[in-house]
Amino acid sequence: MSEHPDIAEDKLEAIKRYLDAIDLLDLFQDILVGQIEHYRMKYPKLLDDFWNNAFREPEYDDFLRQIIPIYDKYYTTGELSDLTEFFGTVVGRKYLKTEPLTEVLTRVVTDRISENFKTKVLAAVGER
Repeated sequence: MSEHPDIAEDKLEAIKRYLDAIDLLDLFQDILVGQIEHYRMKYPKLLDDFWNNAFREPEYDDFLRQIIPIYDKYYTTGELSDLTEFFGTVVGRKYLKTEPLTEVLTRVVTDRISENFKTKVLAAVGER
């Protein structure tokens, strides 16, 4: 029996194909590695054995169970198919690789512009 009985089987398969197309497992593992390294430095007394066994496949399965309804809510089966097709293209693969960096750089520019605007507003009202 499906873990998502309220989601049509064809849509569930479309969601899974999309998540595969965007290499969600790799992204999830990258996030976990980052967390492990952060906590390893913070708690150096924990033994390597703990870290080697800290995250296993069940966490990813649980993660999938929780995010599949999100994609069900916001995307149609057709949209998921279109996205899956796009991320299978050269430009789609490039987008997946460059988007995290471009998002961060865009945020830096946006923050700078916002700070400049704030400075102008505060100067106009006589505050610093």
